[in-house]
Amino acid sequence: MDVKTFLTTLGRGLESPKVIDAIGTWEKLFTAERRSLKELGLKPLQRRWLLRWTDNYRKGQDPYYIRKPVKVRLDSKAGRALTLKKENAKVAKIDAKQKVLNERLMKNLEKSLQKGLQDSLDKHKRDEARLRASSKAKAKKPAPAKAAADAKAAADAKAAAAAKPKKTPKDATPKEAK
Repeated sequence: MDVKTFLTTLGRGLESPKVIDAIGTWEKLFTAERRSLKELGLKPLQRRWLLRWTDNYRKGQDPYYIRKPVKVRLDSKAGRALTLKKENAKVAKIDAKQKVLNERLMKNLEKSLQKGLQDSLDKHKRDEARLRASSKAKAKKPAPAKAAADAKAAADAKAAAAAKPKKTPKDATPKEAK
């Protein structure tokens, strides 16, 4: 393994030709300090990463590529935009599901209302027909209690008329003796 392969395997910006040319040999790599790496233009995270792996290599561990984790920083505009984009996508999915559920609910409500209205209309028609039939029957027959009362009143009137004597002229009536 040479210095170029070592730095390329570590990644994180250390594989750039500028860094490779500046370090160049193993001796420079293993004797480098933080200040000399800073003078090369490496960032603090790159310097720590390089020094940690050179120490691991001294201890016998071969370097391998570790992908740098992607962090979304909420204080940066890009981080906020990415977070908002993800949130908006979630909200859009939820809205789509809610829209489907609302459509189903509305269809079910319409069916229920139509059925309920139809049932109510049918009941109203039945009640109306019953009222018409009962009013026609009442119009044809007098009420039994009223008919009996009328018949009794007529019979009483006939009896009263038969019981009263007919009036005759005054001279035809016998006078009582004094």
